[in-house]
Amino acid sequence: MLAPLLTILAPSAQAAACSTSIQTISNTRYVKITSGNSCTWTVPSGVTAIDYVIVGGGSGGGGGGYNLGGGGGGASGVVLTSTGYSVTAGNTLTIKVGTGGSAGLSDTSTPTSGGAGDSTTLTYLGSTITAGGGGGGGRASVANTQSDLSGDGGSNANYSGGISVWDGGGGGAGAAGNGSDGQDIGGQGGTGGPGGTGATSALINDIAAATSSGQLNGSNYYFGGGGGAGSTPAGNGNPPTGSNTGVGAAGGLGGGGNGGFSTSGASATDGLANSGSGGGGGGWKSDATVVQRNGGAGAAGIVLIRFSGFIDTILVNSISLPAASTYRSNVTTGFSLNISAKVTYFIREKRIPGCINLPATGSGASYTSTCTFKPSLIGSSLIRATIKPTDGVLQSISTNLGVTNSAARAGKR
Repeated sequence: MLAPLLTILAPSAQAAACSTSIQTISNTRYVKITSGNSCTWTVPSGVTAIDYVIVGGGSGGGGGGYNLGGGGGGASGVVLTSTGYSVTAGNTLTIKVGTGGSAGLSDTSTPTSGGAGDSTTLTYLGSTITAGGGGGGGRASVANTQSDLSGDGGSNANYSGGISVWDGGGGGAGAAGNGSDGQDIGGQGGTGGPGGTGATSALINDIAAATSSGQLNGSNYYFGGGGGAGSTPAGNGNPPTGSNTGVGAAGGLGGGGNGGFSTSGASATDGLANSGSGGGGGGWKSDATVVQRNGGAGAAGIVLIRFSGFIDTILVNSISLPAASTYRSNVTTGFSLNISAKVTYFIREKRIPGCINLPATGSGASYTSTCTFKPSLIGSSLIRATIKPTDGVLQSISTNLGVTNSAARAGKR
């Protein structure tokens, strides 16, 4: 006879909690999440709605040419914002922060385009909000034609990258604007197109300032700048200053990387960390090494959350308990508290019948709990209560309500 087959199922792995940076200003709390792949964040006690900024990963800028031509700037990730998004305390949000795309490389034969940025997602109760990543900046080419010598700028779901023109690459799309087209200097040389601008708003300004995120320009904070495109100076060496001299293009507001090369010879730069910005396109100049002609990497995205109404501590107030009571006569005790909970009452460390797991009544941060019982012992008795929050976020607590002294009933025979 065959022995029965025993199947042991391993417990499913629970997602790890997100690594967070938290700031509290007055009665508002701000949470910053800069990395994570399906990590979780639990809605705090008392919170019924959140505001958020979600930024997808920016893409890498394209590699500059081996023999002339600038790479296209990388596109930013998409920036999504919302206020008053309904949540329930104790529920979890599953979060994935999109990574930035890799930098495009120059090469002695064929450069490579920048890598695409990854999307950032927030999932709540089965519904997923997705901020898409940016598309990679195009590589410079070995083809000596107007449309193929340099790379076009990367695009995202909402905006387009600029078009390359001869030796100037196209700027990468930003979160709030298209990338610009490249320019031809005439003869040998071209100037890359600047990256598209990033997104800003009153919500972004508040959350970014509180969490030290994004790029500040004037009085506004931005996320998701497009990468500036790479260029080709008309002469040997570093490009001169001017409006169309082969200087690498500036990245868009929000942290877009600059295209190569600057007037001081700096190569393309990466997007600003956790801004969801695109990397700059690699440039070309006669005395640059292959590595110096590489594009810049795209920046990872970010998730920012703002909320109020949070409860960190269970507060018990207005305790009511008669100091004197009568044996086997009704006594009412109770208190107010700031959280929805179930309450169990004890007398002399024994649960009081009829007062076990009583739901507190109320709403918001104002609840009350009462228990009516008949003392079954004569003398002094300590009354206490255990409070178990219904949202499961805060730990249960025990609180002493006081002592009641039960006397025998008058007229007892």
